[in-house]
Amino acid sequence: MYFYGQADNFIAKIKLQRKRMKYSNTTIFAARNRLWCAVFASMVFLSSCAEYSVPSVPSAPSGSLPATGPAFLEVSPWAVEVAGSGDTEVVFVKVMDSDKRPIPDQTVSATIEDTSVATIEDHEVTDKKGLARFTVTGIGMPTSTKLTFTAGSVSTKIDVWKMGYGPYGRE
Repeated sequence: MYFYGQADNFIAKIKLQRKRMKYSNTTIFAARNRLWCAVFASMVFLSSCAEYSVPSVPSAPSGSLPATGPAFLEVSPWAVEVAGSGDTEVVFVKVMDSDKRPIPDQTVSATIEDTSVATIEDHEVTDKKGLARFTVTGIGMPTSTKLTFTAGSVSTKIDVWKMGYGPYGRE
């Protein structure tokens, strides 16, 4: 096999380099660093040659039972920080049934505890991938609040920070 021939050739080169090092100013440490750099470069090269496929989002097969209703909500990002008045951040909410299949055309409502920190749309409807897109707009003084998303009987909360206020208080 070609790979084993390459490995034997690589080992022979290392042995030759060690022999040369006895008569040069190169240290073992420097040679070891070069060796690790070569190993890392070869790993990067080999990984770039591999074929990758993006996993698809599972969807309900045609003819199967309809979705049972919202059972899970995934929110991305898990926290939002808005820099200043008028600054916006986008939050995605994925609505899934008990089998983790996306639910299209589901209404997701959003409520914010302290409206002096930020504003958000009251509700959005999920697309065919089960995603609802909300825009958080910063207003007011630096502080934090909670943002609650609800679909059916399922809800989840995330933190919203105004710049100058973080998860541990004023920064």
